Amino acid sequence: MEEKYKEKLEMKIKKIALVVVMMANIFFCLLINFSEILSGVSIGSKNIIVSIVYLVVWILIILLSSYLKSKKLLKLFLGYWILNLVLYFFVTLLLKFEIYISILVLLVVVFIGPMQGIYLSNSLVIISIIGVLMSIFIAYFIRKTP
Repeated sequence: MEEKYKEKLEMKIKKIALVVVMMANIFFCLLINFSEILSGVSIGSKNIIVSIVYLVVWILIILLSSYLKSKKLLKLFLGYWILNLVLYFFVTLLLKFEIYISILVLLVVVFIGPMQGIYLSNSLVIISIIGVLMSIFIAYFIRKTP
């Protein structure tokens, strides 16, 4: 009986560790890219590398969540990527009409900022494709997880 509780505790610790890694990934990649976001400086190789590392760490987090058979974590991560897409579209639309809502821009910086190195002339298309692919990737593992 005690062994069962020990296993449950270990599983909870692993899940919490994955959430901490996810938050650290977002925070550190945003922190590294923040000066370029703030100043509007053009994208450099540092930003591209940070963005690639950001996405690779996300893929590893999703794979580990699937390995731990945690549908709750996978749903949390899916929610993050869907919210990411919705906020980006919404703010892009508002900015096209020159409507400025600072809290939404702040949220987009937090969600999209770690991917600063991916911004090119067609950033809406690229960010959307990445968001959709990550959402499909996560949804696949949600369906696959018992």
